[in-house]
Amino acid sequence: MITGQIQKQLLLRTTLESVWQAVSDATNFGAWFGVEFEGPFIAGVDLKGRIVPTKVDPEVAKFEEAHSGKPFQIFIE
Repeated sequence: MITGQIQKQLLLRTTLESVWQAVSDATNFGAWFGVEFEGPFIAGVDLKGRIVPTKVDPEVAKFEEAHSGKPFQIFIE
């Protein structure tokens, strides 16, 4: 296991195309995972954003409320 990383596996009962749309586009990713980004996903770029409640799961959104507005950063490989 590599340290400094968080890894998680889950089974999504949907099409590969819809999963790709959810993880390859900053707006769609943000709606699913509760992040509002400052721009699009671009390879080789550190992208900043802030935590917001997810738009796809009301139960998870309740937990994210406490973290709303906190900074979020991701590196696009």
